[in-house]
Amino acid sequence: MKYKYILFDADDTLLDFGKAEWFALNKTLEDIKFNCNKYIAEKFSSICDKLWHEFKLDEPLNRYVQINYHDLYYKYSVERFKDLKELLDINISAQLLSEKYLNSFSECGFLVKGAENVCKQLSLQYKIFVVTNGLSHVQKSRIGNSKIKSYITDILISEDAGCAKPGKEFFDYSIKSLGTSNLSEMLIVGDSIITDIFGGNEYGIDTCLFNSKRKINKLKIQPKFEIRELNELLGILRI
Repeated sequence: MKYKYILFDADDTLLDFGKAEWFALNKTLEDIKFNCNKYIAEKFSSICDKLWHEFKLDEPLNRYVQINYHDLYYKYSVERFKDLKELLDINISAQLLSEKYLNSFSECGFLVKGAENVCKQLSLQYKIFVVTNGLSHVQKSRIGNSKIKSYITDILISEDAGCAKPGKEFFDYSIKSLGTSNLSEMLIVGDSIITDIFGGNEYGIDTCLFNSKRKINKLKIQPKFEIRELNELLGILRI
């Protein structure tokens, strides 16, 4: 195979976002002597979904969002805890709750099924990079706390790039960090049809959609490859 660099998205590609979200919420509430349960977790998830939309963080093609993603994210994070604080009648500031949550979330190196084995096998022949949207200290810590950290060459994060995927500036930053301009040697693997596949296609990099949830692609955006289990990537790359 012609590739030399495998560029993995983080959440829901290598890292288990849902498990991390539950752990962080549970630990945040535990720290303030408040018991978490399924009802609270579901309410928090609904709050997050509502505010993610209100802050337009679900519009990855919006240029304003791409450039201001991280400021918006910090504001979103505090706002969701204002709503949770009101729901649970907690007498602690939303800012402090947000900080506690992000600190707990940063501890979470939970992996998607197959991630450790795939990264281990690929690292024998390829350089592996993580290319992800998110907060720099959080994402670096999560990879650092995971079992794949020794297989990762570098972690390239939108906050450091000053622009979120699929913005061109994010890919400019990532390619510069790789130290090569030969796009044909790169393969992006991710679960998002917009941020990963569209972003990679637009930049001229081959893409592989990790479609573990078997979502139907209704967009005219096609990856070069599609897999439903991470281990399928080894077959594509003939490992």
